[in-house]
Amino acid sequence: MQRNLHHGLLTVVVALVGADAPAVGQTALPTLRIDAPASLEAVAERVGRFPLSHLTTAMTLAGLTRAGPPIDVLLIAESSDLARGTPPWISGFADAGRNLVVLFPDRARSYPSDSLETLLHHEVAHILFSRAALYQSLRQREPGSVREIPNRSPRRRSVNQPSPTRNFR
Repeated sequence: MQRNLHHGLLTVVVALVGADAPAVGQTALPTLRIDAPASLEAVAERVGRFPLSHLTTAMTLAGLTRAGPPIDVLLIAESSDLARGTPPWISGFADAGRNLVVLFPDRARSYPSDSLETLLHHEVAHILFSRAALYQSLRQREPGSVREIPNRSPRRRSVNQPSPTRNFR
């Protein structure tokens, strides 16, 4: 029943979007770079094996055929300063400007997910929709000049600058 509902909804959305919607088989899924402290190494390996094929729906709804630059996924231990300073009802968040998803694996059974995999897909979808909005905004300003999402990766750091993930552990 739920599968039929999802299929029916996707069919309606694709019909409404029209011919500009990308074909699912032509969608290039995002690349995720997983980072975690040693205490969450086993969780990081599991997260790295999650199938990303569920994101084709989000990409289709957003009108994306390319996901853009890699997305960094940080797994945060509950013992970290960031976890202690984040309300316990927050299980993860996305920072589209930094191409960053932060997940608190021990909290993954709360809204909006019922699993770490669902939470990951939810937060990555936020970044994909943000990229699509940026792309659409750029296309409206300069029609015909933008053919794909610009690479908005964070500025390169020098070797001496601290890693942006260091403070999250």
